[in-house]
Amino acid sequence: MSRDAELEILRLFELTPRTAVVPWLEANITLPAKMAPNSAGPFRTALRPFQRPILECWNPDSGVNDCGVSAGVQIAKTTMLVLGIAYRICNSPMPALIVGSSKDWTKVEISEKRLDPLINENSVLAAEKPRDSDMFRSMSMDMSGGTLNLVGGNSPGALSGGSYGIVAIDEASKLIHQGSDQAPEAHPFLLAAKRTDGFGAL
Repeated sequence: MSRDAELEILRLFELTPRTAVVPWLEANITLPAKMAPNSAGPFRTALRPFQRPILECWNPDSGVNDCGVSAGVQIAKTTMLVLGIAYRICNSPMPALIVGSSKDWTKVEISEKRLDPLINENSVLAAEKPRDSDMFRSMSMDMSGGTLNLVGGNSPGALSGGSYGIVAIDEASKLIHQGSDQAPEAHPFLLAAKRTDGFGAL
């Protein structure tokens, strides 16, 4: 085999680094008015540079497997979570579990106000939607690279089943432990975190 042929074979197995998160978001994502009434338009981090290192944690090449964000109110924490999911939908998709403080809160604040309009109003994300509209619901979105399931932290049953490559928990400090001596149950945060065990490292 010639040297050129060997090099061509090696190129087939060459790993191409993924696009960094922030450049990808800034090149592809527009924030809908429903999601960001005060900052609708092309996504930019110029006014909020603190978002950049947090968002880059969503890139599997970053080596980060767990990331916790603690900040004051109205600092776009939920928006960053949704943007991270958007990046993964197109760049390294996996089945994902998204957890909010309650089912109703998760449905309204994450699904209806943020995730649904973001997917529907950005063609790069909309292209990953299922053809069957029945498979794209507010609490379960069957995207091409894996289903996004949204649950409330007040539902131990919903948190204790399934296996996911990504678990994203919003408002973790508001998750309430509902276990008792008569019906012991792990804290919702731990129940959710265990759902990635079958996938290993991201």
